[in-house]
Amino acid sequence: MFWAQLNLLRRWTSPLLYWIFRYTKYRGRELPDIWDSIKDLSIDDFHLEILLNAEFDYLSDPLGGLLDYSPQEKNFFFLDRKTSRDCDNWSRMWYWYHTYHYRKTKEIAMKNLDTGRAHAVTVTYFLGEGWELYDYRPTQLKEETIEKALHNNVVGYTNFIWTELKG
Repeated sequence: MFWAQLNLLRRWTSPLLYWIFRYTKYRGRELPDIWDSIKDLSIDDFHLEILLNAEFDYLSDPLGGLLDYSPQEKNFFFLDRKTSRDCDNWSRMWYWYHTYHYRKTKEIAMKNLDTGRAHAVTVTYFLGEGWELYDYRPTQLKEETIEKALHNNVVGYTNFIWTELKG
């Protein structure tokens, strides 16, 4: 059910909602031109540019996450706004960063089985080292499997299921 909800429903609704909001609520607002200046930075320096609770604060999605729209344009992350810069925005930035650097990377949705809450992260494979979790920030812990890497999450999920986000 979790997989179906995320990969059949959210796969289509999140991009659709993004473009609806982009051309209604954010219509006429030019996106900052930041991605090109940070995409070649080291992991640590890139992290400083998108650091949680720095210039780009966590902003929950409208209606408790019901209107969840992941960015479809890299520079949308940096747009000054009042909502919708949450875990899936950070996971998408890490996904784009590692994809740009030709690393095997996956966006992951985790569901806490104790609370029912969901969380988005990115895992990236480093050849000869293993999988590293990017949960807002690099964990700097390499694991042999995605499952083990996910246990390094910063939100405290210990009893969870997960699926790869597609789209």
